[in-house]
Amino acid sequence: IGPPGRTAYRSSLVPGPVQNLRSLLFPTGDSSFKVTNEFWKEHPALELLGVSADALNIIDPPPTSHPLAHLFLSQPSGIVLDDGYGSHSNLQTYADRIIQIPNLRTVMLSYFKYPPRGNRTASRGWIALMRVQMQQGVTFYNAFGRELDLWALEE
Repeated sequence: IGPPGRTAYRSSLVPGPVQNLRSLLFPTGDSSFKVTNEFWKEHPALELLGVSADALNIIDPPPTSHPLAHLFLSQPSGIVLDDGYGSHSNLQTYADRIIQIPNLRTVMLSYFKYPPRGNRTASRGWIALMRVQMQQGVTFYNAFGRELDLWALEE
């Protein structure tokens, strides 16, 4: 379901065989993008998915053989998080969604900024992102393609 004036994504809108689609990017204004078993079956070659961070809703994780390896999470629409840094609960939510993708290798957080020195150690959200990185070997990048060192105390 998209905002007024926008058509929600349907695989029938793709001009060509949807099973060959390797990249799928959504505008940041999309309010919800639910990913189900049907989506994974319709998009067996998808390697890159780009969606607003707050819109991604993985109902069913992809099968372990699915090639999705890259996730682009764009600026959440209308959200101001801890002076632009990302709230603990939102980072936790994003980590919980990301960890469901078994072959994920890279995640770009387009809106990401390091929190001020010292604010990361107590953050459940930061710990959740570190857990994803440790368990799955996921590398995180900012909007400029710069690798994010989740373990550093400052940028």
